[in-house]
Order: sequence, then structure tokens, then C-alpha cells
Amino acid sequence: MTDRQDDLAKMAQGALSVASGLAEEMRAMARAGSEALTARMELVRREEFDALREVAIRAAEQVAALEARLGALEARAAAEDGAAQQLAAGGGGRPGGEGAN
Repeated sequence: MTDRQDDLAKMAQGALSVASGLAEEMRAMARAGSEALTARMELVRREEFDALREVAIRAAEQVAALEARLGALEARAAAEDGAAQQLAAGGGGRPGGEGAN
């Protein structure tokens, strides 16, 4: 009876090995099928999405910083234009106007 039990144990081991191989093959086929479907639907992977999201966030931060810098430069240019117009209007920039000593 021991030989018969050994044979049954070997058969069970073989069946488990085949079942394990089939399960791995099914996983590989499912993975390949999902990747093909993703490619057909033109979907992106999560990693790609996250990377592009970070790029977009940094770009938005840079735009905000550049807008603030542009606003400051425009304010400075407006102040300089105002001073130049005042000089051109004869204010001279000195108290009392021209000729005051």
C-alpha cells in the first residue's frame, strides 16, 4: 500500500505543479490582454499620469511666480513713466519749481 500512496502523492504533486503552471500562464495572459486593451483605448499608466501631473503643478507654480514678477516690473515701469511725465511737465522734481533756491 505504501507504493500506491507514493504514486498518489507523486500524482498529486504533479497535478499541483500543472495547476500552478496554468495559474501563472493565466495571469500572464490576463496581463497581456489588459495591456493590449489599455493600448487600444489609449489610456496612460498611473506612473505616467503622476509624472505629468507633477510637471503640470511645477509649470503652474512657475507661471504664478512669473506673473507676480511681471506685475512688479509693470508697477515699477508705471512709476518710472509717471516720474518721467512729471519731469517733462516742468515739475523738475524739485520743490518750488524751476529757479527756486
